Amino acid sequence: MSGQPKTTNNLQLTTNNCFEEMKEVRRIVSLALEARAKVNIKVRQPLALLKISSSKFQVPNEMIELIKDEVNVKEVIFNDKIADEVELNTKITPELKKEGDYREVLRRVQELRKERGLQPGQLATLATSAQIAATGLLQEFETELKRIASLEKINHGVLADSDFELR
Repeated sequence: MSGQPKTTNNLQLTTNNCFEEMKEVRRIVSLALEARAKVNIKVRQPLALLKISSSKFQVPNEMIELIKDEVNVKEVIFNDKIADEVELNTKITPELKKEGDYREVLRRVQELRKERGLQPGQLATLATSAQIAATGLLQEFETELKRIASLEKINHGVLADSDFELR
């Protein structure tokens, strides 16, 4: 029996380390979200870059993906030369703007589904105004929007008095 490894101690060390890493990730995410709020950029709007002061931040690379998702940034880099613990690149390129607009439309469609009492997976048809159709945004993201929002069909440019309607 004494020759068996002590897995309980190793598990406890791993668990404690994981808790500490998550605590640090939450702290960094909180700082980044605070930086977003200061410049009035919603989390739905993707940003290109989050810089983290590497001397103050120690977590494994797999936690970086979690940070990217929570803060909604495309890339995270470490930089010892930044003034604060986190720094956001708040420049919104046309591509990032388009993705943010799509996310806002998706939020609105999900809100309409809820208002109509539709169940997850229950198919609906989305009708849009000519103004929305003219942007080309929904046509570009149509496949993804239909999949995520459980839409059977999107009728572009058929509404006169509102931007969106679920049927």
